Amino acid sequence: MDWRRSWAIVGILLAAALWLPGAATAQQPIKIGAILPLTGGFAYSGLSQMNAMKIAQEEINAKGGVLGRKIMLLVEDGACNPAQSVNAAEKLITRDKVVALLGAFCSSATGAVMEIARRYEIPLITGVSTSPLLTEQGNKWFFRAQATSRLMARAVMDYMVKQHKIKTLAFLCSNNDWGRGVVKEYGDAIRGFGGRVLAEEYYAEPDTDFYSYLTKIKALNPDAIAMAADEQHGAGIMKQIREVGIRAKLFGEGPWTTDAYLRIAGAASHGFMAVIEYIHLVEHPANKAFLAKYMERHKENPTKYSAAGHTILNILVDGIRRAKSTDAGKLRDALEKTDYSGFTGTFRFDAKHQAYNFDIFIAEIRDGKPLVVGKTKIGKPS
Repeated sequence: MDWRRSWAIVGILLAAALWLPGAATAQQPIKIGAILPLTGGFAYSGLSQMNAMKIAQEEINAKGGVLGRKIMLLVEDGACNPAQSVNAAEKLITRDKVVALLGAFCSSATGAVMEIARRYEIPLITGVSTSPLLTEQGNKWFFRAQATSRLMARAVMDYMVKQHKIKTLAFLCSNNDWGRGVVKEYGDAIRGFGGRVLAEEYYAEPDTDFYSYLTKIKALNPDAIAMAADEQHGAGIMKQIREVGIRAKLFGEGPWTTDAYLRIAGAASHGFMAVIEYIHLVEHPANKAFLAKYMERHKENPTKYSAAGHTILNILVDGIRRAKSTDAGKLRDALEKTDYSGFTGTFRFDAKHQAYNFDIFIAEIRDGKPLVVGKTKIGKPS
């Protein structure tokens, strides 16, 4: 056999090896799609989640990735808009060929994307959406690594009733699935303690004037006002509450401890009690390392949305590792057996794919800074 023929055979063998499925995929990153609000009212919170996901991606890849492959995070702006989020999901699945989706932040957007995940049979994990309805739909491709408003309401109202003697409650919330969920679940919770709901008020996205809502609420003289709002609306509401002279206890779900909100709200934020799933003050070795990285890179504290992003990407990669595959069905089955230790506890999923066994916190804003005043564990849903 002459040298020309020998080298020709070697070339053919090398080409064949490169086209073997294992050899080809070994060099390709595992693509993971994320749908977040990078524009609109929740843009700051969406960006903080994306920032943390990128840190998690770097940490995972620095350790060799998963299944011998790097991961590649592909982020699309869903703007908390259901239609835009659906378009983003379609693109990520059909064009980018992602193996799973993370998102879509707001409950209304996540609910819309859930149907896309079901249609294409691809796992979807949210770390933010709290509407209890999402895990009641029997969608076997959807997982929530977050407490529902129902689970948080039971724990928080127990604290508010026992510690602050709350008997009457008014609501001022965003007019979306999240806000309506907060009103229903916290309302049911206080009624369960023998209390009453005096008002249910909803503001619209364009609103900046909340005086009419607040004047009505003040006249009813509730013991407390519960709110669900983004940074801009929340800060506006708090400033106008001070102007109107309401003396009720103030608490709620949302970005009430973020650096951005505290800057905008200023002194008006004092005394507010935030219901949160994470706070940068958490005493956990992994959180200290994460906090240092986030602060160095972004010059501000990570938010609860940051922690959620870091957690759900790690939960997904943990599932891929245990599945030993990116096959959607095998990955879904592995996610059902999740036992992931995060910053705030261990995340497990029940039969409806609702996470439990992690902590939530109540943080009171004092002199412009959050201070943890209460903590409770989210138990397995009954």
